[in-house]
Amino acid sequence: MAPNTAQEMFMNHLTISVPTDETQDIKLLLENLSYLPLAIAQAAAYLNQNKTMKIKDYLSLLNAQDIEAFQINSNLAQDKSPTHVIPRSIIMTLLTSLDQMRHGHPLATYFLCLMACVDRKDILLDYLNPWSKEREDAIKLLSDYAVVIRRPAVSAVDLHRLVHLAVRRWIENYESIDKWTETAVRRLVEVFPDHNHGNRSKWRRLLPHARYALSRGSIDLDNDDRMTLIWKCAMSLYEDGQHNEAEGLFVQV
Repeated sequence: MAPNTAQEMFMNHLTISVPTDETQDIKLLLENLSYLPLAIAQAAAYLNQNKTMKIKDYLSLLNAQDIEAFQINSNLAQDKSPTHVIPRSIIMTLLTSLDQMRHGHPLATYFLCLMACVDRKDILLDYLNPWSKEREDAIKLLSDYAVVIRRPAVSAVDLHRLVHLAVRRWIENYESIDKWTETAVRRLVEVFPDHNHGNRSKWRRLLPHARYALSRGSIDLDNDDRMTLIWKCAMSLYEDGQHNEAEGLFVQV
């Protein structure tokens, strides 16, 4: 993105007024963000949440993430392809937002980690937690930080591909991807309906997430939740007429 276009986008995303004496700091910030739209959106979102913060102070927070961003991109334990390298600026803006959310809004961070363990599109809110004001507040916060894209008509959210990948990398480096995958599988078992025809629309939406979770992480093959989820997927696929795929799962149970 051209510098002028990037600056216009940044200013359009801001809901706060920026003093004229910060014009040079804005240019420096955008240069540090490599003029990438996702990084710009997340930077503006962070500043909107921290209305009194100076641009130069936000730049300092970003620069403090530089080493960690390098470490996350260096961790290729799961993804060997060069197409999975994440732009440094996007990791830095995401980590800066994550740091603030972890300390002030742990539920939002918990939800984000759960989202990273399933397919990035059409993540049902019921998978994260039953409805509550706390859930709605956490999802709103993630949306305000430009981390998730809300789909209110279908009670779901999407994650940008690079956000999804970056959060997984962050979990791999500083948490345990296997433990989070186990938690994701447990939640999927709880919300995955039986294969009754009346539940078809819901289990069709959940199948991509179940497949993703089951194919990632190193869950014990005899894990009860894993076996239950495989069985539910197999029965649903069979009910949907996808007999070959169902048989491939039945043999694992």
